[in-house]
Amino acid sequence: MPRINTKWKRGPLSVHEWSRLDLGNMLARRPHFELLTDENIPLDMSISCQMPRLYLADGASLSVQAGERNYCSPRDNHGPYQTVEVGFPSHVPPETWKEYAENWDSPTNTVYAYIPLVLVMLFIGAHGGIDREKTFKDFTFKLR
Repeated sequence: MPRINTKWKRGPLSVHEWSRLDLGNMLARRPHFELLTDENIPLDMSISCQMPRLYLADGASLSVQAGERNYCSPRDNHGPYQTVEVGFPSHVPPETWKEYAENWDSPTNTVYAYIPLVLVMLFIGAHGGIDREKTFKDFTFKLR
């Protein structure tokens, strides 16, 4: 049965330290989980921990993900990311997001692929920023 080895880019951080980074750095600095054989040989596969749903100061929320299995660039587990995948925002995003939507007819029930990180940061800022207490309460680095 494969085992898991946790790897950090530029050293480990506590959840508290990590949650204080800006969104781009949070995405790039998440720990990666490398699968190992019983003999500690890497299986040439790594998985990043998933970001928690981001809750914003005004009550809006959205899922922001990036990694080799997400619609982002670069499409790897290391970043830095220029585009990200956003899913299921609780509030209708601005018209500038339309071209990235899988289904703009249902803007809060869709995924936005390869959306520039700067547009996501503007959305977050327009909603008062990340409510770090609510977003990261009880969050742990783990595979989901």
